[in-house]
Amino acid sequence: MKTSNLKTPDLKTQTSWISRRSFLAKATSAALGLALGSWASAAVKTQSGVAAVKWDSSLELAINLTLERPSGGRYDRPYVAIWLEDTNGNAVRTLELWMKSDRGGARYLEHLTRWTRDEANRQSKDGGDLVSSVSSPTREAGKYSLVWDGKNDKKLPVGQGTYFVCIETAREHGPYQLVREAVVLGAKPLSKKLTGDGELKEVSVDYRKRK
Repeated sequence: MKTSNLKTPDLKTQTSWISRRSFLAKATSAALGLALGSWASAAVKTQSGVAAVKWDSSLELAINLTLERPSGGRYDRPYVAIWLEDTNGNAVRTLELWMKSDRGGARYLEHLTRWTRDEANRQSKDGGDLVSSVSSPTREAGKYSLVWDGKNDKKLPVGQGTYFVCIETAREHGPYQLVREAVVLGAKPLSKKLTGDGELKEVSVDYRKRK
C-alpha cells in the first residue's frame, strides 16, 4: 500500500494567515469609513440633490455696485433686487430687495421680471414670502456693498461651486437693467468686475476672508 506524501496543513500557520487577512480587511474598511465620514462632514447637498464641498465659513462674497442718477428730468428711485442663482437658474439667496413700501408701490415689483419669476418658483417649493422679510425702501444714487455669507434663503450653508450674481433694476419712467454673471466660489479668494452700464455701474464681486 502506497503512502501519501501530502502534508497536513499547519493549523497555526493557517490561522495566523487568516487572522492577518481579516485584520487587513477590517483596517482597510475602517480607514475607508473614516475617509468617507470626513468627506461627508465637509459636504452638503445642493438644491438639485448633488453632494458638494461645503462653503468655507471663513470666506464671504461682497457684491459692489453703483447707482447713478441721470441728469435732468423726473427721477424716481429704482426698484432693485440683488440675489444669487445656481447653475440651473434657481434662486439660492435674496440679499436685498429695494422697493416702495406703500400700497401702490407693490404693483411695480413685477417690473423686476427675473426676480419675481424666481420668487414665484421658490414660493411654490418652500412657501413663505420674501417680500415681507427682506424688502426695504428704495435707495438714492450712490455706492453700495452687500455681503453673502454662503447661506441660502433657509439660512442653511450651501456648497462651493458656480453661482450667478444677479442684480436687477427697474424704475418708473426709466430703464430696466439686469446684470447676471457667473462666479466660481471655491477655497481661494477672488475678485471680478462684472458688466455694468446705464444707471447701474461699477459692479464687482470680492470673494474674501470674512471681515
